[in-house]
Amino acid sequence: MKPRALLFAEGQYEAALPLFVEELDRLRQQEPGHELIRTLGEYAICCYELERLAEARAALEEALALCREKGEEANEAAATTLHELALVRSAEGDTEEAIEICRQSLRMELAEGGEATVQMHTLAILLQHMSRNEEALQILQVSRDSLEAKRDVEGVGKCLNEMGLTHMALGDVVNAVRCMVDSVLIKHRIGYHQGIDNTLNNLHACLDTYPEILRHGEARNALERLRRALA
Repeated sequence: MKPRALLFAEGQYEAALPLFVEELDRLRQQEPGHELIRTLGEYAICCYELERLAEARAALEEALALCREKGEEANEAAATTLHELALVRSAEGDTEEAIEICRQSLRMELAEGGEATVQMHTLAILLQHMSRNEEALQILQVSRDSLEAKRDVEGVGKCLNEMGLTHMALGDVVNAVRCMVDSVLIKHRIGYHQGIDNTLNNLHACLDTYPEILRHGEARNALERLRRALA
């Protein structure tokens, strides 16, 4: 059988799950430490991906309790754990609580000197779900600046996709098209094919919903750039 870490890295969560249970049993018999916190987090991700949300939440709450016992030395792990918990609570249907938890994670990550781009991205999506699109757009703009500063090209591509969706929700269709086109062009340049398909689907939905945008010069120019790049 493949090692647990390899199964986890390959996304074979069903196969990895019993190995995580064995490892957690072993670690709980020792002095609780960072290895237990990390393993609980990875186990929670397996459960989350397998839609075993109650188990994921229980593991993350156990990890958070351990982080609190460790104090400031575990702040970075706590920020990561809170972010995962926000995703779980959103999947369980409590988006308002997920937003608050994600804000806690963001504040903690920034306090630890991190850039919190992952937290900002998640928070923006959660705000979109609650139709708080202006707040989401502000966060995405900050996130984009941070991603560009650290030259995270794939991250910028993902951020632009979310910005396009947010502009669309706000009725700013020209900027929606521009952001989605820029997102596809970036993903095309780095070979991120799954991301290309996702954004192209969003762009097609935008054009189907607002066909009149094809009369707008800036939107037509953006789509022509896209056509040439993908030809």
